[in-house]
Amino acid sequence: MSLLRRFVVLGVGLHAPACADSERSQRVAAPSSGVELRYALEPGDLYEGRVRAGSSRQGHAGKPLDQSMEFRVVLEVAQHRAEGQRVLRATLDDVELDWSLPTEGEGDPTEFHRSTVNAIDGMTITFVVDQQGAVIEMPNAPAEATPTLQAVAQHAIDALEAAFVEVPSHPVRVNEAWSTTSDAAESTTRFLGLFLDREKGELVRLERSERGVVVESPGGPPGHYERTTVAELTREGALHRVDAQARHLDPDAGIALLRTRIEWGPPRSSGDDGIDEAPVQDQPATAARDEAAAGHRAQGS
Repeated sequence: MSLLRRFVVLGVGLHAPACADSERSQRVAAPSSGVELRYALEPGDLYEGRVRAGSSRQGHAGKPLDQSMEFRVVLEVAQHRAEGQRVLRATLDDVELDWSLPTEGEGDPTEFHRSTVNAIDGMTITFVVDQQGAVIEMPNAPAEATPTLQAVAQHAIDALEAAFVEVPSHPVRVNEAWSTTSDAAESTTRFLGLFLDREKGELVRLERSERGVVVESPGGPPGHYERTTVAELTREGALHRVDAQARHLDPDAGIALLRTRIEWGPPRSSGDDGIDEAPVQDQPATAARDEAAAGHRAQGS
């Protein structure tokens, strides 16, 4: 289950991370009447991005457990659905993995990295968002995979989910904040203003804060989770950049620090004005992923 579905959120917390490329942009005046915020997601649009996601915690016997991945993603707007929903299809490739195994008895690390990269490379994730950036449907990691392979796949899925910050349907003024609540999450987001980028023109900068209780398993001890996100869109609503930091305190596993960064190129057209809608399933898998999962099971990891 993804991060948003695992956390029962209580309130807001953590200061948002500073935008790493803030020196490339300068604040510009926003209209006093407010700015309309939306995501420009039309059928056939393609976004190519680079995703970097990692975590660090203390493992068994105090051994540092650093786990990170980087990959290219091609995000296609596949189809519109009712009520403004968009079906998106993300294809991952050019995967780089630096993943410490939790225990030494989980097989050969070299073979794990090779087979896991093969499993994730080419993976396609189909999910649904609306025009305001709310994630409506998101699949889970494949249930048939080993726990460690599940964790890697979920890392990628959670990073894609973090790419979207829900915005209101009405114009907002600088420093105006709004809250969103569902059975999965509660968050507070603030419009920080407009910033001029030399390459992409005016950018909308948003800051989202979340804080919650981790429910890992029924009856298990609860942990605590905080995440802050800075997201940027172009004034026209195109994806631009996301930088998120999180702190996860688990009674058993200790403190984990997580970081996700996504940078998007300008949108382009695929030449297709819409494709047949693929169902959003809990176990998105390619043949490579099935093969890797089967290989891990054969190794008994």
